[in-house]
Amino acid sequence: MIEVTLEKDVFNNIRKIQVKGHARFAEFGKDIVCASVSILFQTVGFMLVEREDALAVAHFHSGDSSLEIGNPSRESHLITSVFEYGVSQISEQYPDHVRLKVK
Repeated sequence: MIEVTLEKDVFNNIRKIQVKGHARFAEFGKDIVCASVSILFQTVGFMLVEREDALAVAHFHSGDSSLEIGNPSRESHLITSVFEYGVSQISEQYPDHVRLKVK
C-alpha cells in the first residue's frame, strides 16, 4: 500500500509530503495506481524545487519519497492543493492500495 502523509502548518499550508510504500495493484511496470501517485508527486516536487522562493527540497526514491517546503506561499499552496485533491481521488478509487493521512 502507498501511504501519503501531508503535514500542514497552522495556516493550512502543506509543509511536508511523505510518500511511502508500493501500491501492489499490478505487476511492476504495469501498476497504474503507483504511476498515478508517482507522476502527481514528481510533478509537484519538480515545480516547487524550481521555484527558488519556495525553498523546497525533494527526495525521490522508490517506495520512500519526500518533499519539504521551507517557505510556503500562495502559489505553493495552490500547487500542493492539486496534489492533495488528486491523491484523495485516487485513494477513494483504490482504497486497498492508497491511504492519505493529513496531520
